[in-house]
Amino acid sequence: MSFFKNLFNNTNDPDITLGYENTRKFFKLLEKKQFDLVEKLYTGEQWDGKSLLLAGFQNSTLSPSLLQEWLKKNPDSSLANLCIGVLNTKIAWDYRTSQLAKYVTDDQADAFFEHLQLAHFDLQKAVLLDSNDANTISALITVHMGLEIPIEESISLFEQLKIIEPAHMGGHLAILSRLTPKWGGSLEEMIHFSEKYQYDTPELLILPLISLINQWENYHLEENIEQYKAFFKLEETKEVVRHLYERYLTQNHVSLLAPILSNYLALVLFKAGFRQEFKLVVETFRGKMYPHPWSRVGITNYSQLLKM
Repeated sequence: MSFFKNLFNNTNDPDITLGYENTRKFFKLLEKKQFDLVEKLYTGEQWDGKSLLLAGFQNSTLSPSLLQEWLKKNPDSSLANLCIGVLNTKIAWDYRTSQLAKYVTDDQADAFFEHLQLAHFDLQKAVLLDSNDANTISALITVHMGLEIPIEESISLFEQLKIIEPAHMGGHLAILSRLTPKWGGSLEEMIHFSEKYQYDTPELLILPLISLINQWENYHLEENIEQYKAFFKLEETKEVVRHLYERYLTQNHVSLLAPILSNYLALVLFKAGFRQEFKLVVETFRGKMYPHPWSRVGITNYSQLLKM
């Protein structure tokens, strides 16, 4: 019971699965060890639906031993390898937390790298078993970041992903994160990547939005508090935000992941002082509040958004 309570919160709360009903079905089938039906449900989804199924692992309390049982029964299942790889990635980051490396203890770091290496092994095998699943490739790119694998290898995987699914949001965001100064890249590389791919599909409008957020947060990492406080007040930044909002209004957002874009847009509009536009966008994702953008500003539920 507690497992599903963790996985699916009140619709007023942020939900990394966006309340996607098939994610609930997916994890019920896993708990019942109906692995053939798990495979059938997953393969019947488009890439964005698959992304939401896998996102459920971020809130799950599922035992790794259950997935190991599945893997033992069917070692050549790409999905079984993918799921345990995603779960090990989640466990790794639970140990490390999101704090800066200098604040991570030796024990935390050891556990982080141990589970990330396990995830890397599982996800490499998943890609070998099914090289046509963009979600598997995206998950592997994410692990590359934590293990500090050369960026060239990640870019090579990304190019493979682009052929399979040009619109894949997670794959693009994994590379965008990898190109930030925090992970060994630079603002110039990150901005160039964003500018190169942001027009490919409507949902990739998320790239310049997160690029702005990363630039803002980078000032904080550099302890440049004055610039951090001023960034979204700059007329230059406001003009960029205004342009992105106008693009958003002209687009047709049909992906299941479109609410993620809307959540990030709302945050950027709020920071830049566009309150009326912010309120309009917030209404578009009622019941589909995504946690990542709002955790940056201490917002924990939808009711708080309505009062902003």
